[in-house]
Amino acid sequence: MIRYLRLPFEYDAQLLQQEAAKVSGTWKEHFNTRDYEGDWSGIALRSPGGSVDSLYAETFDGEVQFADTPLMAECPYIASIVGELQCDISSVRLLKLSMGAIIKEHTDIGLSYESGEARLHIPIVTHPKVEFVLDGHRIHMEEGSCWYINAGLPHRLSNPSPVHRIHLVIDAVVNDWLRNWFERTDLPEKSIKDTTAKDAALQQQVITSLRASGDPDRMRLADEMERAAL
Repeated sequence: MIRYLRLPFEYDAQLLQQEAAKVSGTWKEHFNTRDYEGDWSGIALRSPGGSVDSLYAETFDGEVQFADTPLMAECPYIASIVGELQCDISSVRLLKLSMGAIIKEHTDIGLSYESGEARLHIPIVTHPKVEFVLDGHRIHMEEGSCWYINAGLPHRLSNPSPVHRIHLVIDAVVNDWLRNWFERTDLPEKSIKDTTAKDAALQQQVITSLRASGDPDRMRLADEMERAAL
C-alpha cells in the first residue's frame, strides 16, 4: 500500500498564490466541524453540480455529476494544471488552514490509490512549522510541489506557523496514465506501508473460523486457502 509519494511535477507557486488571492473572498467554512479547531475553510473550483457552495468531494446522488464552478474560469493557471492530468477529475478545491488551527486525526475511508481514487496536494502557501502527520510520518510539502496522500490512513494537521496554509487539492480517478506515474521507481519520494503481516493474520483467522464450523465444504475451503498460501 502506498502511504504517500511525491510526483515529479513542479508548479509556479507565485502564480498559484495570485489566483488564490483573486478568489479569496469566497472562502467557506469546512462542513466537517467535528474534526477541527480554529478556521478550516475552502473554495470549490470543481464540485458536485458545479456549485460554488459545495465543498463536498463526493456525490451523494447518482444523477449529479462533478463540474467546474464559475470560479475555475477565474483561475486559468489552476485550470491548466487540472487539464494536464490525463485522468478523470472529481473535486478540485482550495483548502486553507488558518494560523493556530488544527485538524484532528481522522481517516477518509476508501480515499486511496488502491481504492481507485488519488488525492493530490499542491501546496500554494505553507511554512516549515506546519505539521502534517500521516500514519505516524511527518511530511513537509514545499510550495509548488505535487504529492499523493493516502487519506484512507490516519492523518492530522496543525498550523502553529505565521501564515495561513493553503493547498490546491485535486481528487483524481485512477487510470492507466496515473498508474504509470505511481509505479515508477525514480520518483523523488515514495513511502510504502507493508500490510503483508496484517493480511496474513486476517487470512489465518478466516481459516480457523472455517475449520471451527465443522462443515465439510468449509473445511475443504480452509485446506485450499492454506495450500494457496504456501
